Amino acid sequence: MILATLLAFTALGAAAEPAAEWLMRPAPEAAAKAGWREPRFSVDGRGRPWVLHDRRELVCPVEGAQARLIAPADGLAHSGNASPLVGARGYLGVVPILEMVELGEDGRPKIPFKPLRRLPRRDCRVIGGAAGALFFVCRAEGAHELYRLARGKGRNFELLLRAIEPVRAAAGDDKTAYAAVGAGVLRLDGEAKPLFRHPSGPVRDLAFDPAAGLFYAVDGEVGRWRPEGLETLLAARRPQVRALNGEVFVFSEEDWGIARLSGL
Repeated sequence: MILATLLAFTALGAAAEPAAEWLMRPAPEAAAKAGWREPRFSVDGRGRPWVLHDRRELVCPVEGAQARLIAPADGLAHSGNASPLVGARGYLGVVPILEMVELGEDGRPKIPFKPLRRLPRRDCRVIGGAAGALFFVCRAEGAHELYRLARGKGRNFELLLRAIEPVRAAAGDDKTAYAAVGAGVLRLDGEAKPLFRHPSGPVRDLAFDPAAGLFYAVDGEVGRWRPEGLETLLAARRPQVRALNGEVFVFSEEDWGIARLSGL
């Protein structure tokens, strides 16, 4: 649970004027009963959180909306608009949420997948970056690859990293990128340079915002990287993290709590 830590963070950080609020309060019993598999967290350009789970189920908790994708997807991202982007069957495509008109047997809308372009590999997970950048963690034969599709690069896929170990997360913009491999985080700026290694274990997620910096999530903690060291922001179980317009959004896979931190 992250409620107690959030309240403490708000009080102790008053001098720096940070603020924390729930967008969705934890529901541990419902989360345990539902048993979402492979949840992917994203935030759209309006600051609304979205979750893709079980590769087909798309949920916008603050709107109370849910729909089922026709094609199974791996990854969920937003690029400054309201329509989610997903990777499916080797293609990057858009989920046209305004066209959710076909209803399934359960009464929920069934939404199509509209391919935009072929991905570098068939097995790629899309991750939203800052300033319209998109990152793709792909599986290649005997290795794992990280690509970027950036506005400033002619909208071409740029290979940033090829590693033997899985790339767990990525973040950045069209100039600088970051990748989490095991407990370490690399800065990718022409070459891969170690940035930090978290002492508690694997880094499970990253988020970057030009105004607020680089944020990380490990199992049990969300924090921010600074040149002078790591700064713990809050405790969270199995967290995912996103950043937008100077704010940080945290989703807990354990209990579905979604918090927004501002004033950072």
